[in-house]
Amino acid sequence: MKTIAVLSHVNFNSIYGAGTSLRNHYDAFRICNDYQFIHIERRKIIPFGKKEKSSELKLSHYPNVKARFSLPLPFSQNHDGCSNTISIQVKAAIRFLFDDIGAWKTINRVNKIKPDAVHINSLVLLPIVRLLRTQKCLMYTPIIAHVRELLKYNLNRHQQNILTHQINHFICIDKAAYNRLIEVVPSIKRSQISIIQNPFIYSNENPDPIFLENIPKHFKVFAIVGKVSPDKGVDLVCRAFLSHDFSDAMLIIIGDANDSYGKAIRQMCEAYPNRLRWLGEQSDLVYRGFFNGIDVLVRGDKSFRTGRTVYEALFSGVRVILPGSSTELGNDSILNNFAANVDLYEPNSLESLTTTLLQSKFKCTQCRIKNHQARVKRNNYNEYLEQVINVYQSVF
Repeated sequence: MKTIAVLSHVNFNSIYGAGTSLRNHYDAFRICNDYQFIHIERRKIIPFGKKEKSSELKLSHYPNVKARFSLPLPFSQNHDGCSNTISIQVKAAIRFLFDDIGAWKTINRVNKIKPDAVHINSLVLLPIVRLLRTQKCLMYTPIIAHVRELLKYNLNRHQQNILTHQINHFICIDKAAYNRLIEVVPSIKRSQISIIQNPFIYSNENPDPIFLENIPKHFKVFAIVGKVSPDKGVDLVCRAFLSHDFSDAMLIIIGDANDSYGKAIRQMCEAYPNRLRWLGEQSDLVYRGFFNGIDVLVRGDKSFRTGRTVYEALFSGVRVILPGSSTELGNDSILNNFAANVDLYEPNSLESLTTTLLQSKFKCTQCRIKNHQARVKRNNYNEYLEQVINVYQSVF
């Protein structure tokens, strides 16, 4: 049996994409007896304060995860989604210093594990790759890296060198991540890169009552899910929803924010309680039947993007509205499989989004509550398992 040390930048129980995808990764590997995993997650150290409490992990739910550790992992702000504000950059620099100082604990732990391979859950963990390669017993241990974010174009030469020479194989979650990776680091051999869609599974559970509380059964329910931030375009989606008389529809917002942007969105929801509803952060959306309770998922990004929640919706038979063009949709071979359930609008265009919202509302023919079982639902666990095993075997 091969042992894989999995290094993750997010807590195991994180409600966001990387955490959910990693749990589903372990879940998909349940039926495979050839691999076991040691889970190491980044311990978030808050200087001059208390350590963040680590959430409980019931290992019995994941029999192939033999141990879990919470340790310092140096973190790099090397992707498009990170904030560029001075305060965020200062905090990130301080936390990186603490993590870098404490990284020897992580290196010692990996040394003791003596894994057959290391699998990092995101390229934000590139700094730990450099440190792992300084160890004699880890110098030639295969390292697989998941590529979940769009890398920044101006990576420093140290990170360029790590990507080119110190990682054995890359798993890109979609064509956009792949395109950005080879654009930023063209020297990476294409044979070292695989495009493997995240593992997804649908739920047949009826929606948790909290999601649809006091929403009339005949209403069409739209939703936007993820961090409430300017780059996610939550304000654009809210304004588009309010710009037309959607008298029999509700927009649900799932996510959290404590800054001025989040405050403005919250005030908008309070001003229009019959049109907009903010439910804050919610965990386990799939298993709590959230996607069985909505009709349309909306993304408000500045450009063509997908993301985990898009596929969670599509695998559950929900319509999805995305910014982008038919060309971009056609070039994404994974997303194009769901083209019949995808509606597009011109990025950053209030008018275009409003029109698309109306069109999607008209196309929703399935009754939300009574007929969600009749939706065409899918899962890709078997395909994902086969593809990742091929990657693992290729590096041994």
